Formats: sequence, structure tokens, C-alpha cells
Amino acid sequence: MSDGEVAGRPSGTPRVRGFEGRGEVLRRRRGLLGGAGAAFVVAATMFLLGAPAWAAVVEEALAAALFWAWAANLFPARRAGVVRVDAAGVAVDGALVVARRDLANVYRASYAMPLVRLVVREGAALHLHVERDDDADAIVEALGLGLGESTATYSALAGTRPWLLAAVVALLGTMTLFVPKLLFVPHGGAGASALHPLVVSAAYGLVVLLVLAGARVNVEVGTDGILLRRAFRQRFVPFEAVTDLAVNGASVVLTLRSGERVGLSGARLRTGPHDTMGARIQEALLRFEATRGEGGPEAVVAPGGRSTERWVRELRDAARARHYRVARLDEEALWRVVEDASAPSATRAGAALALAFVDERFHGRLRVAADACAEPRLRVALTRVAEGAADPELQEALAALLEAGG
Repeated sequence: MSDGEVAGRPSGTPRVRGFEGRGEVLRRRRGLLGGAGAAFVVAATMFLLGAPAWAAVVEEALAAALFWAWAANLFPARRAGVVRVDAAGVAVDGALVVARRDLANVYRASYAMPLVRLVVREGAALHLHVERDDDADAIVEALGLGLGESTATYSALAGTRPWLLAAVVALLGTMTLFVPKLLFVPHGGAGASALHPLVVSAAYGLVVLLVLAGARVNVEVGTDGILLRRAFRQRFVPFEAVTDLAVNGASVVLTLRSGERVGLSGARLRTGPHDTMGARIQEALLRFEATRGEGGPEAVVAPGGRSTERWVRELRDAARARHYRVARLDEEALWRVVEDASAPSATRAGAALALAFVDERFHGRLRVAADACAEPRLRVALTRVAEGAADPELQEALAALLEAGG
């Protein structure tokens, strides 16, 4: 892998750095979609020819299973080899897979595995599976499409209970397969009456598609907010209006100043939860909060009117985001805040907590900082941080610090 900047980059083009390593490109398998269409045609032909209803049901079920496998990308087509990322784009074994100019954005598709999603401007998205997490991060950086350089778009469902939608779709799907056969009563020749179950099946299928279209949300995360695109409307949620963010695996809940709660449920991968939507929103929100104020680490680690529970949670999120190279909290800058006797006590405690979440090896130096403090409440707070205390103890020490006007 080479970290050198690609030579000969034209002026005004994005900064692109080179990457080379083992990996594989994953695409949707088109044969599954073709098989689904063929199975549905066979089912329709059976209806027209007067075949037993159970045989048509089997073909319809096969068509539905193949379509689901294609939509969920359960059996992707794989192309493994030496992956090269440079100014030209992404290549495998020297063959160009997608040109740089054709990429809309690139981001981590999962933190459960080193998987990168390549969003193509015109065409189906690709996934790039590499050997290490560092390789996945390097590819995003190599293409110059990280946070602050492009938006990231995710598919999600409205609300935080996707199982409810799945139950509705499953019920409608079952009705699509079986209800037309129950309603079908032959009368006379097979010609006109045989079309009846097909019309009912198509009607139920249309209802399923409308339900899915109404619930599906394209979530576009930028540096200033989130654009939610649905089938019939779109809405922009600025980060300025967000007062709280809760992420639980693939589910995200944004609390707005108006009191409204916006819930989103991301897709799930076979290897684990698709958690990068929540992580990307966290990263962008942290960046927004850090840059709208003084622009230094104080803007992230200071309590800023937050409850102690939220303060601790968001500092942990900031440290986790930094682990994935996106929040960019600088360790030395945080140490300067911790050791700056002129800084507000609560801000110093927040910086210490962020450092403790980043790396447990900092605990020794934090104990030294605690021992050097004369202010009792700050000394207690820093000691609790250095000891790796549980959240309730941390919150109690920080609450005492805030009550004292720290």
C-alpha cells in the first residue's frame, strides 16, 4: 500500500491518494432477478393453462424468494484480487471496476467487518471487502470522499420498529400468494376466468410496493444536517435543530428542539448490524458542534448545558468516532485542556473523560493531573475518570462539579 499522493493531479480535482491491497468487489447477482422474473412467467402460464393452483403457488413463492435474495444481496457476485485505488478509480488485478469520476460517494458500509460501499452516479452500488479495518478507512480517504468532502446516503425505514413493517409485508405477501386462489371460482371456459387470480395477485403486489415505498427513506447525511427523502416528500433536518441523538445498533432517534422525535431504522447485513448510518450522523453532528463555536476541542468536551448523562454518552461517542478516524479529536489538544489551570473545571473534566474513552493507557497520566488539582470537586472528578469508574459514579462526580459552577 502506498500513501504517496498520486502525481500529475490536475488543479481543482479532489485530493486522491493511492492504496493497494488484497480484497474483493461484491455486486448484486443479476441472475437472481432474471430467475425471479422467469418463475413469475411460469406461474402466470400455469394459471392460463389451468394447472393445479398449488403448482402456481410454488412458482410464485420461488419468484418471491429469488427477488428477495436479489434485493437483500444475499448471494453477491464476487471478484477477488489485488485492489488498486488511485486517481483513475478502483481496479481489481489491473482491470478498472469503476472510474473515480463515476463515484458519487464512498463510505464504510459496516464496522462489523472491513466493508466499503461505492455509490455509483449511474448504476448499482458496489461493495468492496478488504482484509483490515485500516484498509477500509484508507480506501475512503484515498478517494477523497470522506466526512466533509461528500455526503453519504443510506437506505432506512421510518420509525424504530422495522419488525412491524416486516409483519405487514409478510401478511400482504401471504395474501398475494393464497387469497387469489381462494377467490378464484371457474365459470365456463378457462380463458376469461383464469385471468382473475392474476389480477388479484397484481393488486396485492401493488399494495406491498406502496407500503414499502411509503416507509422507505433515503437518508443523506451532510455536514449541515440530514436530508430525508421519501417516495412522496422530502424533509431537511438541520443539525442546529437537533438537541439529542440516540443510536442503538441500526436504529437512530433524533430529538429536535420542538420535542419531535425522528426515528430511523437502517438495513442489516449478514455480518451484523448496518451501524454506519448512526455513526456517520454522530460524526457529522460532532463536527458541526465543534466547528460552529470556537472550533477547538473545548466545543466538544465542554458540558454546554447538557445533562451529565448525555454529556458522558456523547463524549464516549466522540471517542468511538475518533477511533474510526472521523471525529479528529486531537489528543495533544485535549491534554492541553486537561492541564490548563485557567480552563473551566467542567471543560477540563470533559477533556479528561474523552481521553479516558480513547485509550485506557492515559489513566496514569490522568491520575497525575488529578493529584495536581487543589479544587476538591475537580480532583474527585478527575480521579473517578482515571480510575475508570462506572457511568453512575462519573455522572455523580460531574454533577457535583457542575453544581459548584465548574
